[in-house]
Amino acid sequence: MTKRIIFSLILILVVSGLGNAQERTGNKEMSGNPQLIKGQSIGAPAGGASLKPAPGPSLDTALSLAQAAIAACKAKGSTISVSVVDSAGQAKVTLNADGSSAKSSTAVRKAATAVAFKASGSEMEIRAKNDKAFSDLISANPNEYNNHAGSLVLKVNGEVIGGIGISGAATHEMCEECCHEAIANVSLKLP
Repeated sequence: MTKRIIFSLILILVVSGLGNAQERTGNKEMSGNPQLIKGQSIGAPAGGASLKPAPGPSLDTALSLAQAAIAACKAKGSTISVSVVDSAGQAKVTLNADGSSAKSSTAVRKAATAVAFKASGSEMEIRAKNDKAFSDLISANPNEYNNHAGSLVLKVNGEVIGGIGISGAATHEMCEECCHEAIANVSLKLP
């Protein structure tokens, strides 16, 4: 019974939030009582169209990169968490090595930060020491950015297709070494 009440309250809040957003934006198509178009979910583009995914490594490539990173760090005596993201910073694959206590969210943030700033974690650590505005931006968004060493940008033909980030190795520098080794052992390509 309690679950039904909570679900009903959440549904009411979501629907009333949609109405308020429509009033603020003046979106007349969705004003009044929101109705779903058959086959469309809340938040999907009008007319049932789907959003085009951001360029990124294929699932197989992302998985191979993550597994190669885990193997590289394991050879150095570290159990890690690793994430591979697409060019929009969205996680494609996130893995925790057996025995790892590392936070996977840190690996995701490292990889997404590399993509956002098109730089490795080690480059961003140096930049943060010398660029107050950059440092302030990172500090103001701790749930979005992590500029520590342990991440690299993934490129194909000079185009950023994603990023890889690692957390949990003995040092941030070791995290980044494992990123380099993973990339060296996996052929990067778009799907």
